[in-house]
Amino acid sequence: QDGVLNDAPKTWVAAVPKIRPEEKNRRQSDLAKNFPNVSMINVSQMVSSLLEIASQMSWALQLMASLALLTGLVVLYSMIRSQVQGRRWEMNLLKILGAPPASVRRYLLAEFGFLVALASFFGAFLSVIVSSILVWQIFDGQFVADWKWVFGTGFLITLLGALVSLQASHDVVSEKPIQLLRGE
Repeated sequence: QDGVLNDAPKTWVAAVPKIRPEEKNRRQSDLAKNFPNVSMINVSQMVSSLLEIASQMSWALQLMASLALLTGLVVLYSMIRSQVQGRRWEMNLLKILGAPPASVRRYLLAEFGFLVALASFFGAFLSVIVSSILVWQIFDGQFVADWKWVFGTGFLITLLGALVSLQASHDVVSEKPIQLLRGE
């Protein structure tokens, strides 16, 4: 409306439709020459810069997740190795009583595989819960979980954990019981 603010400085915003880069550069040069007090923001360049930063952040997060997984597998190996070494007498007693090494291996795989499966699926579901709370509280949005990824990750971690448990228990399972009785 006409009134007191007519002489006050004003800001005008305009958008230019998508045009070829050569045409855009020519128009920006013409505007800068003819209107030196006009500020121009290249939104497409800003968006591409933001996407590049997001891509770098995504790469960093994937690297951190991979390192966390590797660290978890090393810790799992150490824990299983310690447990198997502590139960060395029990494993060899099973072999003395007639259990073949394959049965002892299956016994350990069932025990540690169950624990790894429980932990991996609990972690996957806990991550879905925490993610949905963060999206709901911080971003005021609605979280939609991709259940294929959740279950796929749980199965993959369980498989990796089972392989680590087999490797960690290999020495004790393949050990001859007579070695333990002789004190070797």
